[in-house]
Amino acid sequence: MTKTPEQMRQQAQEYRDLHSHMTGTVLSEAIEQVALALDRSADALEAELAGTA
Repeated sequence: MTKTPEQMRQQAQEYRDLHSHMTGTVLSEAIEQVALALDRSADALEAELAGTA
């Protein structure tokens, strides 16, 4: 199933919210990297959809 850009951003925020429940520098950095990747994917999908509209 393909997610919408909004769903991707929501998932990115959910990953960021994990920071309040987990500790550790390496884990926090990994969570942020996943969230950033989801944000970039959402941006790319929006750009692709805008080009086909």
